[in-house]
Amino acid sequence: MAQWAHQYSGLSHHSKVRDREAVLRHAIAVYRTLLTDEQRETRAKNVLRLADRPRIVRIRLLKATGRQTEQQLAEIGGVTAILTEFGAGDIS
Repeated sequence: MAQWAHQYSGLSHHSKVRDREAVLRHAIAVYRTLLTDEQRETRAKNVLRLADRPRIVRIRLLKATGRQTEQQLAEIGGVTAILTEFGAGDIS
């Protein structure tokens, strides 16, 4: 029965993608509200780290559905592509 432990918990690859994207949106919003350069530098590192998480779960989603192709994996892009998608391409 161990394989059924989380069957109806609501956790799926789709929900993980939505959760990671929401966290990234929040981190970007916090970054935009900071005033000092020192705070922005610290938060920029956090935003860059969090930007990699949606990419990872998107790849896992594609692999889980069995529909991944090299083109789809390439379209996901890297951290820069994710940040650009969320309107934060200026964070580095």
